[in-house]
Amino acid sequence: MTESPMNETQPAALSAILSDAFRYWERRRIWYNLVLTVVVAAWLVSTWPHFRSMLSMRSVLLLIILAAMANLCYCAAYVADLPMQCSLFQAVWRRRRWGLWVAGMLFCDCARQLLDRRRNISVRFLNGPRVNRRSLNG
Repeated sequence: MTESPMNETQPAALSAILSDAFRYWERRRIWYNLVLTVVVAAWLVSTWPHFRSMLSMRSVLLLIILAAMANLCYCAAYVADLPMQCSLFQAVWRRRRWGLWVAGMLFCDCARQLLDRRRNISVRFLNGPRVNRRSLNG
């Protein structure tokens, strides 16, 4: 019993699709991280007097965790990219998938603005619980 030619070409085609996806998205991950670094650095500089008092190992750890989460979110591009590359729209998708990258960057900026508006909550989190000193003295 011989295997059909279709079964022999499917792994090769899947391998080519995965290679193309990795090549495309991982090159852009560098730019993604650079853009996010510039945005965070600009935010820190613009709020430095306010942020200086919060600078601690805990806040640096939180920034590292948020950076890891941002890179995890970047992997969502593969969820959209791989099915499109397996579809009949593969040629069109390869020419226009930069739009997904731009949409992802805009989503990150929206998330950053949401976090910025919730800064009071994060300030309380980074500074720890407040203790009512009057109740301690009295």
